[in-house]
Amino acid sequence: MNKFSNALIFCVNLVFFLSPPAVAQLNDDFVCIKKLGASSRGALLAEMDRRFENVRGFTATFRQESRMLAGTGSVANQGKVSFLKPGRMYWQYENPLQLFISNAETVWYYQPDGDSLEAGGGEITLIDFERAFSSETPGSFLLGLGALSKDFKMVSGCETKKGYSVKLRPIVEDENLEEFFLLVRKWDNVAIGAKIVDFSENETIIRFYNIKTNTGLKRSFFDYKIPRGVYVDDRRQKRSPRAARRASQSDKLDAKRRYQEKKYDSKSFDNDKPVIRERGLGEAAAGGYTNFNEVDILNE
Repeated sequence: MNKFSNALIFCVNLVFFLSPPAVAQLNDDFVCIKKLGASSRGALLAEMDRRFENVRGFTATFRQESRMLAGTGSVANQGKVSFLKPGRMYWQYENPLQLFISNAETVWYYQPDGDSLEAGGGEITLIDFERAFSSETPGSFLLGLGALSKDFKMVSGCETKKGYSVKLRPIVEDENLEEFFLLVRKWDNVAIGAKIVDFSENETIIRFYNIKTNTGLKRSFFDYKIPRGVYVDDRRQKRSPRAARRASQSDKLDAKRRYQEKKYDSKSFDNDKPVIRERGLGEAAAGGYTNFNEVDILNE
């Protein structure tokens, strides 16, 4: 499984399966009204690159929809997002509450218990950034990785009621990616949406609203401190010595937990006491991060 699959299918699609039914049809924004000629397509791609070179970071609200071919229907979510070049992003999904964060070294995918980040609990997955993203990953240009005109070929383009819809294909072929579209605002050539169709024909659409560029985001904003009581699934290959030591401590706690589960399970039918389940402490597996300050969700 390649880098596109690690980043988009593993992390983003997890959000879709836990989301409520969709109420809007974002696909309508990509419906073609008039086709673009070859010369117009080339000029548009170059202008998009030029425009985004001057953007160091941006914030926005977003809506996201997915259609699963397997028959689970359409699901949707919304929230806020921040990007800072290179390699930093912060997605906060509203319903259910989830976080998807990168600081250009580590990617965190966090599913908290309940509807509050302060409450702690839940589960978080950590993966290496360099294993998750490359310049060929759809949307990677938002992270400052590569350039559209260098890493993608425009297959077709057309005018829509929201701007331009352009179909792109990675120059380095990706067997897991069937189609990739960008929705571009007509008056300034800024990308305001994307549509991704994977090899199983599952369709994902993301639309950005209330876009604000170069707002002074700090790199420390994207360094996430894992709350207490969170179960950690650390899939990183590279760890700091401190994190490795704490991960070893977490492994010992997990071994103790498994022993206690077996012990209490064997006694659960002999008395009326409940079976005890202990969970590993997330802070034991992920140390060394700076404090993270929550930002209010932007109104659409």
